[in-house]
Amino acid sequence: MEEGVILENKFANYYGIVKADKFALLRSIFLRVRGNGILRLTESGVYFKKFESALIPAPSSKKSSFRKRSTFVYITGLPDVFIPIEKIRNVELSRFWGGRVMISKTILKITYEENGEKFIFAASIFPIGSKKAEKWKNKIEELKRENERLKDSI
Repeated sequence: MEEGVILENKFANYYGIVKADKFALLRSIFLRVRGNGILRLTESGVYFKKFESALIPAPSSKKSSFRKRSTFVYITGLPDVFIPIEKIRNVELSRFWGGRVMISKTILKITYEENGEKFIFAASIFPIGSKKAEKWKNKIEELKRENERLKDSI
């Protein structure tokens, strides 16, 4: 996926993908899959390649009830994510994900459509800072506009 790499971040934090409906907040809280990886913006879309393992919340037990929020297990073999530019519907920056405010992180949220349903992809860019995330947002929106202009001219 080296063709036409426009932006690349080798240490992006992945927060998961949730279906964009009235239960999106609940899904982002309870169905978290977190991990780090490489985030790329190419001419054809946004690509996220997860590192070999990711953290997910472990099932709670009575013994560890005082540490429920910080108990995680590693999972491996997670699929890569590719979002074609033509499927992207909205790009926004936020400090809110999974029912929590991320004070020190700016989260890039990409809403896209697949098979008639909308989904939200969330990741933060490293080094942490809104200027880097703003650059990603602007480039994705620019590619989206170019794609729509080309589509309309055909």
